[in-house]
Amino acid sequence: MDSTLLLSLVSLILLVAVLHARTSTKLRYLPHAGHTYIASVKNFFSANEGIRGGFGDRLFNFPILGDNVVVGKSRDSLSMEATSEELIQFNHVVGPPLTHEVDHFLAVKMMLNKNLGAIVAPLLDEMVDASWSTFSTILASVCNRVFVGEALSRNKEYIDLMAGLSDSAIRNGVIFRTIVPVCFRRPAGRLLQWILGHRRKMEEFLEPLIEERRRRRKLNEPLKNDMLSWMMGDENPSIAALAMAVININFLALHTTIKTFTNVFFRLASESSYVLPLREEIEMHLDPNNMASWSIAALSRCVKLDSFFKESMRLDTLGALWLPRMTLDEFTFSDGTTLPAKTVVAVAVSVVHENEHAYEDGRTFDGFRFSKKVVLEEEDSRWMHRMTTPSPSYLAFGKGQHLCPGRFFASVVMKFLTAYVCMNYDVKMEMEGKRPGLTALGPSAGPPRKTRILFRRRRL
Repeated sequence: MDSTLLLSLVSLILLVAVLHARTSTKLRYLPHAGHTYIASVKNFFSANEGIRGGFGDRLFNFPILGDNVVVGKSRDSLSMEATSEELIQFNHVVGPPLTHEVDHFLAVKMMLNKNLGAIVAPLLDEMVDASWSTFSTILASVCNRVFVGEALSRNKEYIDLMAGLSDSAIRNGVIFRTIVPVCFRRPAGRLLQWILGHRRKMEEFLEPLIEERRRRRKLNEPLKNDMLSWMMGDENPSIAALAMAVININFLALHTTIKTFTNVFFRLASESSYVLPLREEIEMHLDPNNMASWSIAALSRCVKLDSFFKESMRLDTLGALWLPRMTLDEFTFSDGTTLPAKTVVAVAVSVVHENEHAYEDGRTFDGFRFSKKVVLEEEDSRWMHRMTTPSPSYLAFGKGQHLCPGRFFASVVMKFLTAYVCMNYDVKMEMEGKRPGLTALGPSAGPPRKTRILFRRRRL
């Protein structure tokens, strides 16, 4: 027998054996979406279909490429950080996600949300002057104007690094977890970090900015009002700690925001009937001739725009499984189901978001589904149906203890960008009227990367 064929056959047998062992040894007491390694592979390529089959309101085990994920239609307080580390191996691929010197979650939750009004002007300035080539680069530029300032938000090498950070980290993390045994992960991770150089490059970019701000502080001169200054605080953290914090913030901010924004524009460019009513609403509340007058208060009155985003986020979910959490110890749900430690639990988000009891004709896109319920002059009514407001039937930003703290910033950035485009451009898909479907692989999904949208400046 040809040696190549023999090696391929042995590798296939080993892979099948590993998948069979991993999908057969735990959680047998729960209903299964397939008991075999064949089902595990099938679920990897058609997760949404398998999830929709489901088991009513019961917890069930969803084997996917050798892993067991417990799926439910609600969530309890489990560990988000442990799940991220286990599935993505961020600590080995990029660097430690948390440092004792800088709490980037606190900076987002407290300082970023507190300063939303103050950052509108630099956001608008960046979106007008930045290079519009891809959605990932424009969003990286606009967000990093607030994170680290204009010097780096206009630096092409830095923006390319940040725009590709999340895809690079996740792709390499999944490969790393799959092929590197646990006992070799620490040395292999150090080697991979040296090869990829995310942290090293970030330190090189940030060092001159940090040193300049330290100098200004000694002279009692004001610092820029951005995330880097907020994280520096009065404690004088190290450059390495600040670099890792900025990497983490970019990873968290850009990964889902880029995909969400792209999905929204695929909807807008393929369903032209929404463009005129959205444009009319935007121009009613945001002066097209005076961007300096734009404010978050005015943006909040654009309820159709908010509804369009929320409906896209409801249907164009970023995966069949959402809000993954890991049990740190043995965990018992309210229905008495007990899971062993280190079990991954997730929500069947497509089932939640398409629930006919919560949404009439739930699998059909209705861009103004939520704005129809809003009474504009009642602020509580506007907030109740807003894209940033979670509910048991809407989990795009999470729910409960780990509700996304950056959701207000993300929504402001995406809606201001959309308002700017609607005012100044006509858009359509390269294949006119045809919206590309999501590209799904395993539990994740997103817009196809190479699809093009055509922009033409409006003739006023």
